Amino acid sequence: MNESAVERRVITALFVDVVGSTALTAELGPERLKRSLDRGFAQLKALITAEGGVVEKYVGDAIYALFGAPTAHADDPQRALRAAHACLRWADAGDSSAVQLAVRVGLETGEAIVDLAASETAHQQMSVGGCVNLAARLQQLAEPGEALVGPVCQSENRDTAEFILLGDREIKGMGRVAVWRLVGLCREPVVTHLPLVGRASEMDLLRLAYGRARSRRSVLVSGSPGQGKTRWSRSS
Repeated sequence: MNESAVERRVITALFVDVVGSTALTAELGPERLKRSLDRGFAQLKALITAEGGVVEKYVGDAIYALFGAPTAHADDPQRALRAAHACLRWADAGDSSAVQLAVRVGLETGEAIVDLAASETAHQQMSVGGCVNLAARLQQLAEPGEALVGPVCQSENRDTAEFILLGDREIKGMGRVAVWRLVGLCREPVVTHLPLVGRASEMDLLRLAYGRARSRRSVLVSGSPGQGKTRWSRSS
């Protein structure tokens, strides 16, 4: 990792695994299967990036993507869940001109160390964290056509999606972890307006600057990512 570009971020990790490709090799032959996988991965990547996710790398037949870096959004967990649901629907819909592929999905939200510079280059070893490991384990536990969600991601999405609690599962290296299965998305997503916390002095300074600049109606706000600039502009 490039130390100058490494940050601790809250991200949502998403793993999408294409199931059954090994068995299909003998039936279809490697050339035809590769064409189908290439087309499938491209379509899955498009679904993920449409929600603001970044595909970090491919692990075997799985795609690893993250939400929250290099660009962070207040609703990254919701974006990741929508992407997961879209991937499941893509597999269910199939494609008459291609090989039918199934997917299984794992998601979790949490802190990770992220190399932002890697997002501009090879997308390798871009993020490290417990949520990444748990999302990968959940993807491995999931059945074809199923998305398993960790406790933090489920909590962040409890008002925007429906889940079934599967109970605690023993996760290698992590002990027993509560696991949920995604059932579906709410028809009308709940819009949450989060308060700006711990920025009282900054808000006072901005109000003062705005008062002085009222005749010009312009205040320039600059700062590092994640400091609440967008939240302030919406709340003001």
